[in-house]
Amino acid sequence: MTIRSILITGVSSGIGFAAARRFLDLGWRVIGTVRKPDDADQLREFGRENFSPIVLDVTDHERIADLAGEVAQLLDGKPLDVLCNDAGTIVPAATAY
Repeated sequence: MTIRSILITGVSSGIGFAAARRFLDLGWRVIGTVRKPDDADQLREFGRENFSPIVLDVTDHERIADLAGEVAQLLDGKPLDVLCNDAGTIVPAATAY
């Protein structure tokens, strides 16, 4: 049986973390981006060999350019089945309509 794979950006907390846990529960291979290495510890413990963290700040364009190569290496020639872009940045500012 082939294990399906998903790349989820922003798995440090919130929706990204919950999505990663759910896909790990379903037996998927989860690759998740985090801002800090420590953010991945909880998912690494839960997902064991099915979870691979990648440290990535979504505002770092050079790191984003390297992401595809890192994911391809982790998948070892297998295709990525799903990409879930959940990461974001917070900009505290006034909003006008």
